[in-house]
Amino acid sequence: MTTEEARALLWSHIVAWDKKAEAWLARAELVPGTLFLLSPLAEYDVDLNGFFADARMVTSAWRTQHGYARDLAAFLTFLWLSRDDRSTVSYKPSLQRFLGIGVH
Repeated sequence: MTTEEARALLWSHIVAWDKKAEAWLARAELVPGTLFLLSPLAEYDVDLNGFFADARMVTSAWRTQHGYARDLAAFLTFLWLSRDDRSTVSYKPSLQRFLGIGVH
């Protein structure tokens, strides 16, 4: 999948979200305004996004939150685009150590 295809796919999911997203966010107990990341396939990783809902992150300055989200998105996009179809190596152990979160 090219970067342009991933962006187009993500945008199509964002456009379709509207009220379903609001209901899902309420069920997920996300604080309005909390940042979150989606995979290029528009998948939501509970463990990864739990980092953004952590009290330390929620109470951090907006620029800090945005910086973490931007840097993580860039890193995870790099991994996604750099992997080959045969790759079974998970990014989660390294991410767990970096963020200090429980990743399954």
